[in-house]
Amino acid sequence: MSEAPAVVLSACKEGTKTGYPSSLPLVLGQWSDLLWFSGHLYAQHLPLLPRGLSRLYLAAAGEEEAPRLLSALQHVREYWPDLRYLGIHVPVSSVTAASLTSLPPRPIVYLLLSGVGDGEVEAACRIAAVMCPREESYRDIRFPGSSLGFGGYRRVLEGLGAAGVRVSGGVFVPDTVITKAEMEELNTFAESLMGCGFYRYSIDVLWSRTRW
Repeated sequence: MSEAPAVVLSACKEGTKTGYPSSLPLVLGQWSDLLWFSGHLYAQHLPLLPRGLSRLYLAAAGEEEAPRLLSALQHVREYWPDLRYLGIHVPVSSVTAASLTSLPPRPIVYLLLSGVGDGEVEAACRIAAVMCPREESYRDIRFPGSSLGFGGYRRVLEGLGAAGVRVSGGVFVPDTVITKAEMEELNTFAESLMGCGFYRYSIDVLWSRTRW
């Protein structure tokens, strides 16, 4: 069986926001001046991305492909010497922590853990711990598509803290599942436990790359 093509969800040149359905523009070398890329690529296709990237957002999903992608990202400085921001989306139900490895210490890393419910809290914490950049911290950890409430997010913070996960910015959750008062209480708890904030935002903001 032939391998499925890599898929580009969004690619941006300076001053533009243009999406493409496949990696064809990259393969043809027509977009060597891309500044950021967002989508899904197989690990072996990462070198196709232009060296001048400053922002990169990738999905790490599947027990076979996610480890390959994380292994390839150890060469991040070789591939993209000017990369400033790296966002990794992990659908928690699609991988196990045992199959993953830590992210490189540079660039600035954002982790998105999607689909976390009460039954996935421990798995999400284990994944965050294993992937935590070596000798560095995540800028943010975001939970798009989470169905947790106040108690669930307190368990998340306790799990992250116990696992030694480092976050310099904050933990971001959907604004549909907790109240402002609950957010403020969890923010105080996060600051005392992990030295970071706890915030609620709309789902669009949780997925957004423009806030990097």
